[in-house]
Amino acid sequence: MKNKKNICENCHEKCCVISYVQLTKEEAKKFKDNAIDINGVFFLKDVEKKCVFFGKNQCSLSYQDRPLSCKLYPICFTLKNGKPTVDVDGNCPLAKYVNLEKENPLIQEAIKAGLDKDIAVSEYN
Repeated sequence: MKNKKNICENCHEKCCVISYVQLTKEEAKKFKDNAIDINGVFFLKDVEKKCVFFGKNQCSLSYQDRPLSCKLYPICFTLKNGKPTVDVDGNCPLAKYVNLEKENPLIQEAIKAGLDKDIAVSEYN
């Protein structure tokens, strides 16, 4: 994927502001003070509709410490015909640079962690 940091810093969509961050079960343990459980699916808490770790127009976590769903974005899992499907959020400026084959190891990690199944269980409100 193109230089994600530069594109994200100049973005006005602010996925960290308008999106809810889904966590794996392991990440929910790691972020236990900032995680919520909705029908068995874990998310980061938000503060005034912003990710709890979002501050000064960027994430306060290092890339290495961010949840897998943040590293994967704009690749995400959605439901199509009732089945979890790998998709790309077309609202993100990075979407045009996504190569699903190249990103496959990260996608496989997400599937192994259960992010694809969890999306079918819950809709975060």
